[in-house]
Amino acid sequence: MDPNTPTASSLLFLIKKFREVISYASASDHAYRIRPTISDFLTLPLLSFKYIANLDHSQARIFILILLLLIAAALMLNYKSSLTRAGRRTSATAGELSVSAIHALSKVIIPTCSVWPQYYLDLAHSAENSETMHIRLPLNVLFRDIRQGRIELRSPSTDLPLLIEGEFVVGSWTFDFGIDLNDRAKALKWLLWGELTFFPDEAFPKPRNFMEDENVSDAERAVLAEYCLQYAARSPQGAKHMHSRDVHHPNGTDVTFHAESSHSLFRHITLWPSLDTVPRALTEIFIRNTQKQLNKPGNNGVSVLSFTTTETSLSPLTKKFVLAVLPFSRGLNGNAKYDDKHSGGTHTRTPAPLLTPLPHILALLTSGPHAQRVLALSNLSDAYALSLDAHATALEYDFAARRNFIRGVGVQRWREERLYARWEAALLREGTVTRWAVVLGRKE
Repeated sequence: MDPNTPTASSLLFLIKKFREVISYASASDHAYRIRPTISDFLTLPLLSFKYIANLDHSQARIFILILLLLIAAALMLNYKSSLTRAGRRTSATAGELSVSAIHALSKVIIPTCSVWPQYYLDLAHSAENSETMHIRLPLNVLFRDIRQGRIELRSPSTDLPLLIEGEFVVGSWTFDFGIDLNDRAKALKWLLWGELTFFPDEAFPKPRNFMEDENVSDAERAVLAEYCLQYAARSPQGAKHMHSRDVHHPNGTDVTFHAESSHSLFRHITLWPSLDTVPRALTEIFIRNTQKQLNKPGNNGVSVLSFTTTETSLSPLTKKFVLAVLPFSRGLNGNAKYDDKHSGGTHTRTPAPLLTPLPHILALLTSGPHAQRVLALSNLSDAYALSLDAHATALEYDFAARRNFIRGVGVQRWREERLYARWEAALLREGTVTRWAVVLGRKE
């Protein structure tokens, strides 16, 4: 056979090999298997210059068509192979993200048993498939699962302020809380109910002696006691106002307290009911009524008032407002104890702290027919946050406190109380709300 003469059998054999490559080989093998086939095709006699020169016009068209089809098939198969390799890389990356997502989630919350609830596995998987490395924790689901004992926050004291602000980061993952329409509706309902609820004058909480007021939570009492001692210690004038015979002034400036004298000191301090329990529309009436009682004969004239304000405007339609509402709108207030009559007071907290700035409160306190004089004003947010954290820690680790609380209100309310205490502490640290204490005296 003339070597320069193409044979139909050789051409048919190569076409058959191309068909096998396309039909049966996997995409990853196409690029590898097609190369020897193309090499065999290029060695055919029909590609020799002598043969091509002798082709007529119709034969040349057929030849060029076959050659173009083979080149197109080679390019297509090579492209499919590259897509497969990219897909495998994407799949491997997703597998790595799966580990990273659940690992990142475990830095925020931890399951109370050895198996993660399916919801959070699905949440991690959904985050992996999103374009951004972001995990949004639905607020209602989080609270439900904490109440039911399925999960716990890993480090609420440090993590909650960042989560509320939306700035919590683990590696490349970012976290925040997600709120839905139901969360917004609950917050607005509580706001409207608090704004429209009025109680008569005789139902106003009354000012009481510091040591006798049962409406003061343990966390608040501890903070205020320390504040009063520090105020008297750094201010001889303050000690004089409180009760001069209970303190000693070695150098005329410092004050030394004995255990019995500090206890006596507190007996001469009148404690205002917290403004957090007064509806905003009745704040002025309440302050005027309390001022009148404090100016009665026989009253020492020194009183302490603590309250919460919001120094940055919060719109009720914002996400931050919904997050700030939670510790104020719960069934049990500040430091709920064992049942409703021991829940830190018979008056629940109102929306007033989230809608009232400090200057408005001070203006009311220092005006009116029985105006008071501000002797000291301090931001106790950090101290109050620490006290709330200590309260939550005691409920968790102190056997007697935990047992008594659970016996009184049940295990779900016990979990809620710890969560709400941590949440309010986070709001104070993050700056959404501010806790104030003011020492007031009569105007001379």
